[in-house]
Amino acid sequence: MQVKSEKLPNSMAKITVTIPKEEFVKAIDVAYNINKNRFKVDGFRKGKVNREIIEKMYGEGVFYEDAANECINNSYEEAVKESGLDVVSRPEVDIPGVESGSVSRDKDFVYTATFAIRPDVKIKNYKGYKIKKVDTDVKPEMVDAELKAMQDKNARISEITDANVTVQNGNIAVIDFEGYKDGNIFDGGSGENYNLTIGSHTFIDNFEDQLIGMKVGDEKDVNVTFPKDYGVPDLAGAPVVFKVKVNKIKSKEVDPLDDEFASEVSEFNTLAELKKSIEDRLKERLELNAKNIYRDSVLAELEKNVEINIPEPMIETTIDRVIDRDKRNMRQRGLKYEDYLKVMNMTVKDHRDRMRDRAISEIKISLGVEEIGKLENIKVSDEMLKDKLTQMYKGYGIPDPTEYINKISDAEKESMREEFMPECVMDYLVENAEIK
Repeated sequence: MQVKSEKLPNSMAKITVTIPKEEFVKAIDVAYNINKNRFKVDGFRKGKVNREIIEKMYGEGVFYEDAANECINNSYEEAVKESGLDVVSRPEVDIPGVESGSVSRDKDFVYTATFAIRPDVKIKNYKGYKIKKVDTDVKPEMVDAELKAMQDKNARISEITDANVTVQNGNIAVIDFEGYKDGNIFDGGSGENYNLTIGSHTFIDNFEDQLIGMKVGDEKDVNVTFPKDYGVPDLAGAPVVFKVKVNKIKSKEVDPLDDEFASEVSEFNTLAELKKSIEDRLKERLELNAKNIYRDSVLAELEKNVEINIPEPMIETTIDRVIDRDKRNMRQRGLKYEDYLKVMNMTVKDHRDRMRDRAISEIKISLGVEEIGKLENIKVSDEMLKDKLTQMYKGYGIPDPTEYINKISDAEKESMREEFMPECVMDYLVENAEIK
């Protein structure tokens, strides 16, 4: 295989790949074996027709297209590697002269691939970004909320049988409900024997407040308004009526917050120890949240400071990747991409147009981070790599992953260093930012 490369304007490049004719002939044999079952010739069993007979009946080039694809698929990645070009888009492949019939088993097979290459990146500034300080102090009310949640989780629930008792704040009302908009039942607005804790603000607006004072068997129309930012466009900001019936009223009895409670619901013997554990956990959570906010903030500033002429094929390839990622997320939630487009009243082209700015943003940030890593010679240390791998394995439920980490090859570790590199650059940006 021979590879010639040339750089084109606007961060584009082209490689010309020449495959020896002997390799092309082998590819024809592969194409024949893959496709021979498609041909039916009188006197031959299916799949047993000689290649020469098929070529006489359908033309000598009947397998050329598949053979060409075989050659391209087998050689493209190696050809790009040999060219030394940093490819950042899908290729546009062309076989010169194919329309004129110049492709032949008697000649070397030649194809070209045109693609975008990594453009030059200039960063006006990447130090001293001004970002807002995030409060990571654990407030007493945060600890109280966690303790209350633990009380509620371990509460004793019992049905109130006194017919004169009414629903009060803190009770659990077991209700049937049916939602109407403009006099018509709307989807997702109905339920039977639903356990609703009054005061939990589980339902919208002041729905729960309007149940206070009802008795078992009582029925009532509850008028509420959906939030303007509600996820269902047809209901967002809309006034609706719920027809509600109270089937049961339950009381919730919680244990007092003391050492006995702490020992029953946790591994700690005293309430003070339990509180300290909650404080530590909340502190860790707040600091992680702050770290993520700081990273997002410096990346937003970095995007403003990156100067780059992005080739169009790179944008299109990134849009493909963004949409593929969104499709996977939709599938995980049981949604179909086609249904999403219908709900949003968009065509595929509309969606691609909408994703363009997002793709450009991802490119600028990604290349900006990569450039800073090179400029500052930022490396993922052995200690940092070990910490990352330890966290990863612990996430899989392996408390001591030392044995697994030791089995990872040097090549795999090097690949992981590249994967973790953006995090190191983000931390560098945060360390060199002005946090106030």
